[in-house]
Amino acid sequence: MAALPPRRFAGLHLSDGIRPGNLVASMVMAFAATMIITFLPAAQPILLLGVLDGQGADEGRVVALLAAAAEIAMILSLPWYGALADRFGRRPIVVTGFTLCGLATLLFPYAGDVTVLVALRVVFALGVAALNGMLATVAIDYVRDRSRGKSYGLIGLFSGLGAMVAVLGLVRLPAIIERNLGEGGSQEAAAGAARYSFLIVAVITLAVAVLMRVTISKVRVDAASARIPLVRLVREGLTLARDPGVALSYAASFVARADLSIVAAFLPLWVVVHGVREGGMSTPEALARGGIVVGVAQTVATFGAPLFGWLGDRLRRQD
Repeated sequence: MAALPPRRFAGLHLSDGIRPGNLVASMVMAFAATMIITFLPAAQPILLLGVLDGQGADEGRVVALLAAAAEIAMILSLPWYGALADRFGRRPIVVTGFTLCGLATLLFPYAGDVTVLVALRVVFALGVAALNGMLATVAIDYVRDRSRGKSYGLIGLFSGLGAMVAVLGLVRLPAIIERNLGEGGSQEAAAGAARYSFLIVAVITLAVAVLMRVTISKVRVDAASARIPLVRLVREGLTLARDPGVALSYAASFVARADLSIVAAFLPLWVVVHGVREGGMSTPEALARGGIVVGVAQTVATFGAPLFGWLGDRLRRQD
């Protein structure tokens, strides 16, 4: 008889059928997903100022339009992703999320106008919705109830590390590539640097999609969901809001998402615009400086996540 997999790993009590490799894969997923999700809003200003030249006078309006389109796409798709995950398992949704993000990232620098940019932002948002939904779901699926706080803490830690790599590392790629092109400061150099940078990030993202295909557990949490119509699954998820605890989690997500959207969309833009117009920097150079500002916030979040995860297993989570 084959030996049963360890029931504990990294201090966490694993759910039935979950192996340590699956748990490691969930941490890699958290790292890579947050890295790509953070990179695009942070690097967005280089598309507006360096690639879509001549439309820079309305950066704030364009960023608001992109953010609104993305949030609407996420709101409309999240319930369906949850239902599809219950029907077909978590792995296909995770792979789909990374694939959509990778393809949108690859095409972003080639958007010729704002309309195309909005369309690609919607595609990217559909991928983000899949990944965000599955990050929370896998954190619950893979461990027993007593370890959920720690599981969320580890997910938060690796998510924070991914965000730090994005804002302190990946956003510097355009500046590094621009210097190597030897045409620093020109629009052509900025556009070329943006395209190469987004290509690198897209290839990484698509490679992670392949990795998730072979490492995320294919075990279904509830086999009975395979016989329930998708519309009913979506409706059941929405009606759960009647439960006070679920309603509280929905409200907390609403507030947190609103705050994050504003900061992620406009803070990098403000830093880049100031650096280009007041500091005399090229767009890639200003983007690298903006990454430092956002990196401070991400560093605090990274080291705070394990602490709140530890507290979550020891205190009432509503306190």
